[in-house]
Amino acid sequence: MTTAMEVDATPTPTSNDSNATGESATLDAMLEVRKELGRSKSSRSWKLPTANRASAKNPKARLKSGGSYKLRMEKKRQMDEQRAFFAEMEAAQNDAKRKAREKRQAKEERRKLNVVKSTQYQVLSSTMKVKKMSKKQRKLVMKLSDIESKTRKSNTQNKR
Repeated sequence: MTTAMEVDATPTPTSNDSNATGESATLDAMLEVRKELGRSKSSRSWKLPTANRASAKNPKARLKSGGSYKLRMEKKRQMDEQRAFFAEMEAAQNDAKRKAREKRQAKEERRKLNVVKSTQYQVLSSTMKVKKMSKKQRKLVMKLSDIESKTRKSNTQNKR
């Protein structure tokens, strides 16, 4: 019967020993490659030369780029059509908003004019009454010529 001590008695390499042998193997391989190729362009001898570009190594990158020229042109045409469609839709929405805004403004002007037309007013013959009025009352006083000019403008606009 063997004990645990006997099984573990076989010498195992320590972590430092394995790293040293692994490092020396890679270092030897690197030195061999350097001897074959000569001095590197960047003078960084610890860097191994790469065989291909990184983009050539990754096949997914080629798929993302679109593959063939015809496929890329087809995608581009579809995107152009989509952009044109959305631009047309946006122009239609802006046109509808502009028309609604103009309609709202015209309605507001008509409402203000109708308020002025329907007001009851009295003619002040003496200016002394105006001088005796408070500031708030004077703000409410309108000239008769202003009222008439507003009604004339609305009549000419309605005839057009």
